[in-house]
Parts: sequence; C-alpha cells; structure tokens
Amino acid sequence: MKDAMEGFFQVLADSTLVGVYLFKGCKFRYVNAALAKIFGYTPEEIVGKLGPLDLTYPDDRELVSGHIRRRLRGEVGYMRYTFRGLRKDGGVVYCESFGRYTEYEGGPAIVGTLVDITERKRVEEALHKSRKVCHTLLNDVLDSTNVGLFILGPDFRVVWVNKALERFLGLRREEIIGKDKRQLIREVLKYIFEDPHGFEERVLATYDANTYIESFECHVLPGPGREERWLEHWSRPIKSGLYAGGRIEHYYDITERKRAEEALKESEEKYRVLTESSLTGVFIQQDGKYVFVNEPFARMHGYEVGELVGRDYLDLVHPQDKSMAQHIVSMELGGGMAAKEYEIRRLTKDGRVIWCRMMAVRIKYRGRPAIMGNVIDITDRRELEGQLRRSVGRLRRILEGAVHAFASAIEKRDPYTAGHQKRVAQLARAMGQEMGLPESQVEGIHLAGLVHDIGKISVPAEILSKPGPLNEAEFGIIKAHPQVGYEILKEIEFPWPVAEIVLQHHERLDGSGYPQGLSDGEILLEARIIAVADVVEAMASHRPYRPALGIDKALEEIQRGKGTLYDP
Repeated sequence: MKDAMEGFFQVLADSTLVGVYLFKGCKFRYVNAALAKIFGYTPEEIVGKLGPLDLTYPDDRELVSGHIRRRLRGEVGYMRYTFRGLRKDGGVVYCESFGRYTEYEGGPAIVGTLVDITERKRVEEALHKSRKVCHTLLNDVLDSTNVGLFILGPDFRVVWVNKALERFLGLRREEIIGKDKRQLIREVLKYIFEDPHGFEERVLATYDANTYIESFECHVLPGPGREERWLEHWSRPIKSGLYAGGRIEHYYDITERKRAEEALKESEEKYRVLTESSLTGVFIQQDGKYVFVNEPFARMHGYEVGELVGRDYLDLVHPQDKSMAQHIVSMELGGGMAAKEYEIRRLTKDGRVIWCRMMAVRIKYRGRPAIMGNVIDITDRRELEGQLRRSVGRLRRILEGAVHAFASAIEKRDPYTAGHQKRVAQLARAMGQEMGLPESQVEGIHLAGLVHDIGKISVPAEILSKPGPLNEAEFGIIKAHPQVGYEILKEIEFPWPVAEIVLQHHERLDGSGYPQGLSDGEILLEARIIAVADVVEAMASHRPYRPALGIDKALEEIQRGKGTLYDP
C-alpha cells in the first residue's frame, strides 16, 4: 500500500501549482512540473541529473547545504527556509522551501514543497527603497499588492494599512489607523486569529526588543467581512527615514500553500476513501497483472475483487481492442504520457461487451513502474449515441429526398434543361473534393447544386423554353429566380447555408452578378464553386436558343473570366 500511495502522491503532486520534490543522496528522485517550471526546466531534465545545489545561486549554496545536512541527520523535523535559486537561463529566483526528513528506498531522504517567492521579495525590496516615498505613492503601490501590510510609527501606532490587510482581517482602515498596535492586538486581533496568546506573545516581545521577527503562521478565523485564511507574518524594525523607530509588518496569504501541504499529509487517508467509496472503477496493474482493484471496478466487470487480483489485464479487454490497450500501457511505461482519456471495449465475466472510458497514468508500486487507471462504464451512453446517429441519418435521408423532389419538379417544367441541376451538383461536388474541402461541406455543396435553380418554378414555361433571345422584361423575370429560390428554402433548417448559396450562385467577383451585386469575399465559397459548375454545364449542354457549345468553349469562358468573374 505504501508504494501505491507513492503513485497517488505523484498524481496529486502533478496536479498542484506548488513545487513538490523528493531528494536523496545528491540528486532529486522526484520533482513535479510546477517545481521544474520555477527553474525553467522540465522534470525530465532534473530527476536523476541535478541536485539541490545545482538549482541554488552560488552565494547561497553553503546555506542550503547546511539545512540539508541538519535535516538528513534528523536534527530538525519540518523546516522552512528561503534561498536564491538559479534558473536554467541563469536568472535568479527567490524560493521558500518547506521539507522534512523521511525514509525512502531504505535510506534517508528529504520530501517537501517549494514556492516561488520572487514577487514577494520584489515587494519587500521595493518597500526598503521607499522610505521617503509620499503617501500617494504608498496608496498606488502598496494597495496593488496581495500582501497585507501594517506600518507602525515610532510610538507603535498604526500609520498605514493597505487594502489586502483590510480584506484579510475584515476591518476598515479607520478601525485600524491611529490605534496602538499593542492595544489592537489585545482588544481586536485576538478575536480574529486562532491561538491569540501565542500571536500576542511573539509579536509584543519583538516590539519590546525592537528586533527582527522570524516568520510564523497565523490562522485567521472566518467572521464578518472575512474568509478563513492562513497568513504568514513577518515583522522588522524601520531603522531610518520617515518612520524610523517603527515597524513594518507583512502578512502573506499562504492559504493555498497550506491546503497543498495538508493535502500531501492527508493523501493516504484520501486515497483510501476515494478508492473505497468512489463510484469509478480504480485499478493498478503491474507486469501485465492486476495488483489492485476497487469494488466498483470488480462489480463493473461482474467479478469479486479477489477474482481479479493477479489476473492478466488483457483478459478483460475485447479482442479487437487488445492492441490499443497494449499500446497505451507501453507508452505510459515507456515515458509516462500526459493523462489522456480513451474509449475501449471490455468484457464482463459472463461475456458481455461493455464500452468504457479509461484514463491511465504511470506510477511507482512496490518500487517498480505500474499503471494506475480509472474506468467508467459508458455502454448506455454509447447506445444512445448510436440511436441518435441512426435517427439523424434517417432525417438526413428524408431531407435529401425532399431536395431531389424539388429538383425533379423544376426539371419537369423545363425539359430542355432536364438533368442540368443534377449535373451541376455532381460537378460542384467533384470540385469541392478536388479542393480538399471537408466531406460535410462538400455534401452541402452537392445538395445546394441539386436545387440551385429551384427559383425557376416562378418563371413561365414559355420563357424557359423560348427558342430565341429574351427581351429585357423576360430576362428580368429570369434574374429573379435566385431570390425566389432563397425565399423557398430559407425556412428549411439545412445543416448548411443552402438558401444563401442558391441566392448567390449568379454573383460574380467583380460585382457584375445578380441579384445583390456582391463581390469577391462577400460571396460564399460554396456559391463561387456552383457558379463555375453552372457556367460549364450550361455552355456544354443544349439550350432552346442555341446548340451545345462544347466543353472546350466552356473552359475557355472560365479561363477568360478567371479572377474577374470567377474564383481563380
């Protein structure tokens, strides 16, 4: 179980924003992505290759080395200290480390967390350099930070607090400024902080001695206008300047860090609760065998827990999905991929096939690599998706049938152009496929092509079949057919902009088309494709007023109008 927990700790550590590390000998044995990012590395560039001193600024290596020796000798338990870190690019980052002694693989090691406090350091340095800065600058700078600040005058009366501190304590400035800090602690703050006596003693003793105070943690109790928080308190005397003889106190919000530390400490209990009470199936497999499964996982497959421990993991995988399962395991064990979801078919004890969603990650179990995974039965959802796909397919076939009926209605009124819409649709579809458009978009082009002349249903048959040239009035009626087609189709909820394609199929790039006189980018790509297909098919086919001109003439027309009338 201990090794299983290590795997769980790793999963948990990889999900936190706090740096987490395990150090043994002279090298890191584990760091999470957050810690590696602080120093500009990836975890793979650090683990087994670098040690703490490699990530420490040269002037601070003796300090860090001393802390490491003390903890490895067991002289201290939990220990927090700050140091300057050295990034991969040579930059300096200020860090705070919190760690403790532990036993790992039979020997002494250190496990802990690390936080980037560079921004905090910058704030402190800015405060040191701001001794003569006016109150306006204090308002602008100090109110913008998330660090709570007290500034005390020589008489230890509060002369400044910032907005962050107001928020932390749930107090207004007028309730704080001008008050004696000793009195404030005894009359107000003791009701805000848990363990008020310890807080009062430590702070007041420092005031009396006028010395620097090491940081300590304060637990803010929830109350009117404030949330429960953990704050880290620092205090130091002001040696010179406007408030010489006074003090400056910093309160850093460390609530998230405390939560992360508590999560690490309590991870074993959480792991037990999660696995035993989870509705999700959880398993650990090693060397091709299940070494741990929880009750939901066993029940999902129709087994008792004892029947699965020690069993080959592929026994529960559908034969057609075994190669995928082996690939996932191989990739995870080979380098540990980022957690990814898979859908896979599995087998129950009675031979039923179930669809499952699975997520697997690489962990350490009993000191060796293993795979821990979560499994959810999605069989019912897959069945519903299948029913939905079949229903959509039936509706699409009905829709396509209606489109073909529209096309047939037009062609029966105009025997000279019988088959024109169908041939335009086929040619437009081939053009879309040649252009590499998505299949769904090509399908929409094809359907629009089948009904692109549906508006001609409003044109008198004698005009459609007139053997000679059309007069201006007759041509005006013909030119209205895209708008009529749009009005017929606009209320039908196609998955594609069919009505707009029909409306625009006589538009031209230079704006000389109709009915709207659109140009270039205003014309849908689908409409531009059908425009070319329409011209080619019309010229290559027989018309009442002329014989077929042939494909060569049609291609000459397309070439002549390339870039002006038609999309190049």
